[in-house]
Amino acid sequence: MKEYIEDDGVLVEPQTGEEFSFPFEPYKIQLDFMKNLFSACENGNFGIFQSPTGTGKTLSLLCGSLSWLFRDNERHTYATPKWIVDQKRQKRVKERQQEIEDMQEKFDEWEKKIRKKETQMTNARRRELFAKTKKRGADKHSSEQNGETEGALAEEILDDYISENETGGQDNQVREWLKCFNEGKIYNGGNSDIGNEDDPSLSYQIHPEPQPRKVVYASRTHSQLKQTIKELKRTKFWTERKIRSVTIGSRMQLCINSKIKKSSITAGQLNEKCIEMQKSTKKKTSKCPYLHKEHTPTLDFVSKCRSDVLDIEDLVKVGNEMEVCPYYGARQAIQAAQIVFIPYNLLLVQDSRESLGLDLTNSIVIIDEAHNLIDSICNTHGSTLSWEVSKLALELTKAYFSHYWKRLNNQNTIYVRQLITLLKSICKYFDSKVKSSTKVFQKDQESIKKAAENKSFLEFVEGMTPNTFIGLLKIEGINVFKLLKFLRTSQFSHKLTMFSDRIAKEKYEKSLENNIANKSNNKTSLSKKQRLVSNNSGNNKTTKNSLGNSNNSSSRMFISLKGNAKNEPENGKNEPKKNSNDNQIVGELKYVLMDPSDAFKTITELPRAVILAGGTMNPIDDIVNQLGVVSDSIDNKEIKNGIVPYVKHEEPKSLPKKLHVFECSHVVPKNNISAMVLGKGPNNHEINLSYAGQNSEIVVKEAGFSLARLVKKIPGGMVVFFPSYSFLYSAYEKWIRNGIISEIQNSKKVFCEPRSKTSTVKSEVLEKTIQKETTQHKQNSEQESSQDVLLKYKSCIQEHGGAILLAVVSGNMSEGIDFSDSLARAVVMVGVPYPNLHSMELVEKIKFYQNKHNKVNVKNSEKNSSNTKFDMDRVGFEYYENLCMRAVNQSIGRAIRHINDYAIIILMDKRYSSPSITKKLPGWVLGNEIVQADKKQMAQSFSNSIKPPESTVYLKTLDIDSVFDKVVEFFAEKPGQNY
Repeated sequence: MKEYIEDDGVLVEPQTGEEFSFPFEPYKIQLDFMKNLFSACENGNFGIFQSPTGTGKTLSLLCGSLSWLFRDNERHTYATPKWIVDQKRQKRVKERQQEIEDMQEKFDEWEKKIRKKETQMTNARRRELFAKTKKRGADKHSSEQNGETEGALAEEILDDYISENETGGQDNQVREWLKCFNEGKIYNGGNSDIGNEDDPSLSYQIHPEPQPRKVVYASRTHSQLKQTIKELKRTKFWTERKIRSVTIGSRMQLCINSKIKKSSITAGQLNEKCIEMQKSTKKKTSKCPYLHKEHTPTLDFVSKCRSDVLDIEDLVKVGNEMEVCPYYGARQAIQAAQIVFIPYNLLLVQDSRESLGLDLTNSIVIIDEAHNLIDSICNTHGSTLSWEVSKLALELTKAYFSHYWKRLNNQNTIYVRQLITLLKSICKYFDSKVKSSTKVFQKDQESIKKAAENKSFLEFVEGMTPNTFIGLLKIEGINVFKLLKFLRTSQFSHKLTMFSDRIAKEKYEKSLENNIANKSNNKTSLSKKQRLVSNNSGNNKTTKNSLGNSNNSSSRMFISLKGNAKNEPENGKNEPKKNSNDNQIVGELKYVLMDPSDAFKTITELPRAVILAGGTMNPIDDIVNQLGVVSDSIDNKEIKNGIVPYVKHEEPKSLPKKLHVFECSHVVPKNNISAMVLGKGPNNHEINLSYAGQNSEIVVKEAGFSLARLVKKIPGGMVVFFPSYSFLYSAYEKWIRNGIISEIQNSKKVFCEPRSKTSTVKSEVLEKTIQKETTQHKQNSEQESSQDVLLKYKSCIQEHGGAILLAVVSGNMSEGIDFSDSLARAVVMVGVPYPNLHSMELVEKIKFYQNKHNKVNVKNSEKNSSNTKFDMDRVGFEYYENLCMRAVNQSIGRAIRHINDYAIIILMDKRYSSPSITKKLPGWVLGNEIVQADKKQMAQSFSNSIKPPESTVYLKTLDIDSVFDKVVEFFAEKPGQNY
């Protein structure tokens, strides 16, 4: 649809909850939120909206954006021009309306014609299909005996592949299929009786519908989208206006073909099998029964989607009832949808959007839970390859080529040989790194000492740019991008998996006949090979998009090696002993996207407005800088509520947007939240839990005694967050030894978060600690999962009135869990969770942002990339601290969940009083607790090499007596508390 111009006027902003179609009387902050959102949509802004949990953020996002959408559709009614509406404006309005009406009329005419023609053929085709299905069932056993082997062989062989450079284009069938795939349409194999253009009912082409401007609503998971759909059904946009919506999912979530779904281990394998069935020119029984040649079933499915707001489970249910593929049906429903619900992973990758037929041009894109957006972009465009998979892929590819080389055309032969060369080079590179690293290990006394203590034998990490890595592989003669294109187009990984499965099955059956192998061992081997290959297939599209970036310096390759201390050299050689799983050195190649701005570029440029929303978006300036939407001239300015110029680092294709930032306070009264910094314990020792402090018996004891004193006056539950699992377990052991845990247990039972999501994986320290407790407790704890611990924690609070949960920042319980009401009357942050600077990946990211800000040539900065020691300047430290504070904000946001909730937040580390940290905390947390800092206090917060920020407020550091008094005072004012 054409964009409006100034002559069309400006939409009048709604002023009440009723005008926004809000289902009940909104709070002031909710009304302000919707007004700001409406303004951002109207002005075409890049908006960042922060609204704490419990403030009705989801409902405000829906009502604010959809109010603008519906008013925009009737702009001639709601708009207020700067002068009287003239004939020119009326003409433009009529032209737009006529364009839509003509398109809708053509579609309606096409649909009527299609339905009439297909109705005439329905009965005959159904009888024919029933007869063939019955016959297929009767002949199934004989076909397996006589014809299946030859069919499997035919499916394994690569189709003739012709590179575009050699022929000037692909053959008609592949080109026709790609056209369907890219346009989100069903390809029926190119059969002459199907693709007849003279008979539109038998053509794969589906007539385009009018595509209105859309709201594209994205969130991290489908469970979050499901909750959003429930909120939508509460509004008048559904109950009265019957908004057209659709939920988009992956094939793995929506596929209802049980045959191929059961045989597919990964999403990539399922995608390839689905497309392979569409391309198949075999008899119809080999095609998917849910992809119909007729359009009527799909049109009926789309109509059903529009008559109700369906989530993923509903789409699958309706697809089964109507015997229509819900994946392709939902894709067709996108065209006329007014709101599209979509998960992050499908929105962030351009190829995924194109394959779905989702055009973001002039739309309103809302990304909810956007505090994880940057990590999601980097993870989506990153990939890993293990040494084990490389060796297995090389083995299978060589076996495949040896078996089929006579039946492959020249282009297939060339590319398969290039793939073998590439895999050989990767395996040789791993070998060379193991040898060189082992030599260094043997000379390093500290490593020898670790080996003697049965710790890590070898631990090596190295980073480089992708171009450098390709140079080290010595494969300059191979065009990696063309090879990746061949792998994707030919679906080679799928062919390889089919070949591997068939060979393994034949060997297994042969071994059973000869009684020379154990059945379970053969099945395990088959399953392992299939799983390893499948888990690393299907990602060529994302890898190609990432590696194909013209800005190659915005990414890094990392190679890591880890081995076991028991792995001793054999026969005087550097290689470790073989044929032992315990002694195996594990290697991994990892592609990491350093700069998410390039990957996010199309999402910032194509839509009319982009809205990032979340409960804890601070630090906001870090988000906009990493996404590349703010110029260097305002990099160091603190972003507050209002409008900030939006400027791309590179010249944008469209007019520049403006940055609209809105941060609302919490709905709870200010006296229901109190935050304070605890910097001194009962023995007057400072609590500074840096790396040195975490290893100090005195500091850790001081923190423990402080916690033991506070727990006596805090009702209900307490959630205590630690920076890491290792510190949690070591502190727990020290507190056990000094009687602190026993003292806490006198008031509240202590629960400890397990390391794994599904099982309790504890450190040696905690295992020794648990051995001191009862045998029954040990037996129970070994079987507990995170969910088990959480359920017991909740149950203990309900039954006994209180409990304390020791958890980890960015762990299993720091995000997505609702600790409302008595589940968390206090949240305690023990230490500041700065990331580990010994991580090569983190160091490279910090270097990248420092170099980018200082405009240093990345090639020159790569010389010392393997060295984790570097000078961190202000930009690097800001990035480092922002990572930390984003995790802190997520953790402390677990406590306050609704308007009547209340909780106290205790930051147990004197470093939280630093002005640079204080300014990164959410405004609703600070309240009236902040004070002004003088220049001396500002200077003490930073090292000599880092310039202090401009912020002049901080949280005052308190001792345990002051904190204790504030805790007593806080809960004495709350209902049901007597102090």
